[in-house]
Amino acid sequence: EEKNNLKVCTFNDGDFLKQLELAIKYGFPFLFKDVDEYIDPVIDNVLERNIKGTGQRQFIVLGDKEVDYDPNFRLYLDTKLANPKYSPGVFGKSMVINYTVTLKGLEDQLLSVIVKFERPELEEQREKLIQETFQNKQKLKDLEDTLLRELANSTGNMLDNTELISTLEDTKTKAAEVTEKLKLSVKTGVDIERARDGYRKAANRGAVLFFVLSDMSVINYVPILADGVP
Repeated sequence: EEKNNLKVCTFNDGDFLKQLELAIKYGFPFLFKDVDEYIDPVIDNVLERNIKGTGQRQFIVLGDKEVDYDPNFRLYLDTKLANPKYSPGVFGKSMVINYTVTLKGLEDQLLSVIVKFERPELEEQREKLIQETFQNKQKLKDLEDTLLRELANSTGNMLDNTELISTLEDTKTKAAEVTEKLKLSVKTGVDIERARDGYRKAANRGAVLFFVLSDMSVINYVPILADGVP
């Protein structure tokens, strides 16, 4: 991507938001390097590809600004962490590529491959569940933000504000529905993982075999002559 005018920043750079804005506007690839397990929520709209507008103008909301969106824009994030613990939301919004191979990590990857081959509907259900869980958590957060905003903007006696009371009741009902969906997601997730674990032994053997074959390359060997004498 360097030939495409790649921009590189970290979340600690004071002007990273401005640099990201320019990259989005002019279609440059952008790399956040040395990312830790915290990803600044200001780029959520970018990760979610939450592009708005129709016709000639497309834009994306970055912070409190509407930034014109160029379809050539691409976003990359890299980390030096060997085994970062990102939330399901991050996995749902991005493609995560782990170049560090560990036994457990390879086992999990092989498990997904095996289940996708043997039980494609189960793996599809799992991926859908991850996405729905993230969306429900985001919806719950939006409801909480709406509630706080309505309370902050309320004037006079709240008990006399029928519109506010109606909004509060509606928010409470929706929040309860989302909370129930999240509880159901947890139960469904447990059932899915229990079904996937039936294939874990095969995934574990595949991972062990990979490391055995890798380690064999460093074993010193003694060549055997035709008469069997070293």
